[in-house]
Amino acid sequence: MDKTIKSDPNYYKKIIVALCLGWVAIWIYRTILTPIYPQIQESLGDVTGTQMGLVASVYFFAYTGMQIPSGILVDKFGQKRVLVPAFIAFAIAAVIIGTSSTIMQVYLGSLIAGISTGSYYGAAFSLSAKHTPKDKKSFANAIINSGSALGMIIGLIGSSVLVGGLQIQWNYTLFITAIIIVAVTFVFMLFIKQDKVSVNKEDEVEEKKEAAQSANTSSESLFAPKQLVVIRLFFWMIK
Repeated sequence: MDKTIKSDPNYYKKIIVALCLGWVAIWIYRTILTPIYPQIQESLGDVTGTQMGLVASVYFFAYTGMQIPSGILVDKFGQKRVLVPAFIAFAIAAVIIGTSSTIMQVYLGSLIAGISTGSYYGAAFSLSAKHTPKDKKSFANAIINSGSALGMIIGLIGSSVLVGGLQIQWNYTLFITAIIIVAVTFVFMLFIKQDKVSVNKEDEVEEKKEAAQSANTSSESLFAPKQLVVIRLFFWMIK
């Protein structure tokens, strides 16, 4: 088990809370714009439906493209040093969109938001995989991923009620989102510990031994008689 877990048995619980809130913030941003596209289009003036549709495309292209680079950054600098700057940039992106007077400014904010949230995925899952005990991984992943659904509900209902029902300017929803993102960033700073990127030789040898034992166990279980029977039945059924 990881040294952090040994020194703080409740550390994985803090990670679960922090990562769940991270997904809440990300999905609030993703869904809060959808109900208010007409208001944004109206405020920007001469903007076509196609141009507004590109806002989401810019975000998701940046989000997808950042997956592999973010993994490299996490390996090099550690999860916390990637998560905190990424969410600071995420908050800035929300403010940029909230203060937009042109469609190009909206594109810029969406691009920064996509890069920022794309950096979250690898760091979040590597954190939960590394520090959550094996017997609690399924429950932990369920709690963490529930943040996506919660954020989606808050984003869709929040923007619809605030802008559509209460007639609040659409910009304010982005400013509220930025405040939520900053609050989650402080949670990351408080709850997540910076892992040492480099380990000493004794720790490295110990990790290699554990990996080898895990590989041997997996290999033995794969070729166990019961497992072979299940595999044979599976291939027989799909013929």
